[in-house]
Amino acid sequence: PTGDVVFAAAPEAPFLPRCWVQPLGPDAAVASALLFLDSPEMQGLLPVEEDSRRRELVFVVDRSGSMAGRKIQRAVAALQLFLRSLPLGCCFNIVSFGSTHSSLFPQSTPYTEESLSAASSFLETMAADMGGTELLRCLQHVLAPADPAINHQVIVLTDGEVCDPEGCFHLARSSAWKVHTIGVGRCVSQALVLGLAQAGSGYFEFIGDTEDMEPVVVKQLQRALAPPPLA
Repeated sequence: PTGDVVFAAAPEAPFLPRCWVQPLGPDAAVASALLFLDSPEMQGLLPVEEDSRRRELVFVVDRSGSMAGRKIQRAVAALQLFLRSLPLGCCFNIVSFGSTHSSLFPQSTPYTEESLSAASSFLETMAADMGGTELLRCLQHVLAPADPAINHQVIVLTDGEVCDPEGCFHLARSSAWKVHTIGVGRCVSQALVLGLAQAGSGYFEFIGDTEDMEPVVVKQLQRALAPPPLA
């Protein structure tokens, strides 16, 4: 050949549990190794099937009075990062909650330059001005019966100080939507942030007042967009 040759090889069923034993010399000493991929941290190594369903991501943001100041600023910054990282072809919406709830779009809308611009402008004026913390009513609106042809994902950004957390957990358990959470600020209800993600078969993360939030945003978005592992 006149150039470099690249040879790619892949073992058959590389992630099956297996053990190796290698003799080291005439004194009968051996080295052994065991491969067993069963922990959640290793799931990203497993082969996945393509998910041909359309994707819908709904961002639920806490705009109650307890989010005033640094918390709402951090939540808005995280949402701006999310918006600029969404893949083409997905649909999205932003739903705010406090004493009531409201949606940016009447229904989730395709991710385009126009919808990104509208959402970004909306976030520039977002404030913690919606009173109380009625997350349950908001989730009852968001977690409508799911279309099996769509991969439905919800990401909730909150400080966790909400009314009726048990009701939120029960609703998330009974929904076909996957619910992820991000706790915002130093004083966060870990019980709500962890409990809601666990009930919704999702993942949780925390964003403090000062640390870089980009790794958290990237990680949660990758999880929300990941196709399901092979059964």
